[in-house]
Amino acid sequence: MRYFPFGAGPRTCIGMGFARLEMTLALAAVLRAVHLAPAGDPPHPRAEITMRPEPALRLAVTPRG
Repeated sequence: MRYFPFGAGPRTCIGMGFARLEMTLALAAVLRAVHLAPAGDPPHPRAEITMRPEPALRLAVTPRG
């Protein structure tokens, strides 16, 4: 079973473009307020259908300023 958050084909959600734009703006606002840095040992890439970090990528979040 696959997850299609906005549907596919002729029944695609009409709000998909707006939702993606809204998420981009929200992410930009969050990243403007915080600094992300790698925490712990660097991960190694694991080849699957797409590249994934192994172990999971850990980030330290600190406020900017």
